[in-house]
Amino acid sequence: MILARQGLALAGPLLPAGRHAGPDDVLDAAIAAWSARRLAEGTGQSLPARPVEVTRDGRPMAIWA
Repeated sequence: MILARQGLALAGPLLPAGRHAGPDDVLDAAIAAWSARRLAEGTGQSLPARPVEVTRDGRPMAIWA
């Protein structure tokens, strides 16, 4: 699995979160944690690298991962 290669292994029935949230929600949370760790380490990347679109208040629109 892609996340496991990046140090985020999701094993078993996703306990205890698996009892209270859907698998897609747990996966979303894991990916958000992975992205936050990369940003904290200074290895996060903006996608696209140079955002073209901006929000109404002029901030660049990008996904950070």
